[in-house]
Amino acid sequence: MFHPRTFHERNYSQFWVPYSLLSIGSQLDPTLYSVSILDNNLEEVEEFAQFDDMIASADLVGITTMLGMQVREAVAFAKRVREISKIPIVIGGPAAILTPRLLLDAGHFDYVVSGQGELSFNLLVRALFEGEPALEAVPNLHFLRDGQPELTLAVTPQSRDNFKPFNFDLIDVRRYLADDGKIGRRVINYVSSQGCRWRCGFCSDTKLYSNKWISESEDRMVGALAGLQQRFGIDGVKFYDSNFDIEGTRVIAFCQELERQGITLNWAMSIHPYTLYRMTDSNLDLMRKNNCRRLLIGAESGDDHVLKLVRKGLKTEQTRAVARRLAKADLCASYTFVVGLPGVDDIHYHLTMELAEELLDLHELNEVKVHFYLPFPGTPLSEISVANGWRFPETIDEWATIDYYNINAPWVPEQYFESVRALNMKGCPAVN
Repeated sequence: MFHPRTFHERNYSQFWVPYSLLSIGSQLDPTLYSVSILDNNLEEVEEFAQFDDMIASADLVGITTMLGMQVREAVAFAKRVREISKIPIVIGGPAAILTPRLLLDAGHFDYVVSGQGELSFNLLVRALFEGEPALEAVPNLHFLRDGQPELTLAVTPQSRDNFKPFNFDLIDVRRYLADDGKIGRRVINYVSSQGCRWRCGFCSDTKLYSNKWISESEDRMVGALAGLQQRFGIDGVKFYDSNFDIEGTRVIAFCQELERQGITLNWAMSIHPYTLYRMTDSNLDLMRKNNCRRLLIGAESGDDHVLKLVRKGLKTEQTRAVARRLAKADLCASYTFVVGLPGVDDIHYHLTMELAEELLDLHELNEVKVHFYLPFPGTPLSEISVANGWRFPETIDEWATIDYYNINAPWVPEQYFESVRALNMKGCPAVN
């Protein structure tokens, strides 16, 4: 299984566990299949000849990729595989969900999985090597039959508890431990849920997970973290969930489970600001007591008109109220914003940067990060973007040129490039 380099993470100092591959690899029967995960974020290999022996001995290659520059290396690796072997090549990940036909039409991949890989990949492997189920029974699968594209039954994501836990023996965990000054010296990332039920207009999760949110039970999650602590001495965890909690109850259950299992662990998570708005001060105190070290919060904008446009379900005064309460509870908050939306007055740049500065000053540990909007296929704002001059790439090769840390939208005035960059340097220098 191959993980192309995540080129946008050159803005960061640390690479993280490739859960997209680890999770689907963990579903295969280890008595029948041997899984090797090659993470090129760690190897940083430009040419793939050194992996020829590994490719030659394989029965199947799986690749994951997002849209953007990562696609380029996914295609290059697939080409190298095809030069050496005729084994099946399967591709999945966000790019496969957002643009499955473009990947299939590119001619480099035999199978495209446009849904939850934990379900589809295991069934596909069994179909190819055990003779059952039939390919038609593998959900969310795109392939060619007699030169014509086929698509099997589309199935929405299932609960993570329906699948086997992560098998950390498939990777070298120690290579992914990080020193984070706000969390710990041996920090690992962890994915405990997928998707989100909010319908933010700019967010690709609305398409990737069909607006569903599926989570792992708190006892299983804490048990897995306890195992990592015992085996590798982790002292912190960054939850890489799009949204750790929807109702405001899961984070409380998590804290209670930490106490029940007697686990001391620093942690950070992403959460919708309205979820925090509904939580009580005693809930926030419980989080602080149980070593919450950072909250990643999508404040998105300082302009209420923009918040309504993107269907955030929030007003700027509620963001301010949440920020004041978090500062009072001595909880570190990292606020993210999105500017450069289509058809929006320039005042939203100024209102957003003013709010970002205000939140930054509330607590000495607070962070802010402003992103420029990039349209993704199937998201609620994509049609408005096209109406304002955006053209979606029409081939995978075109998508491979998109760097979503650069300014891509034609409607963004150049005058804001430097002011946003300067604010980010001030508000979140670790990722610039």
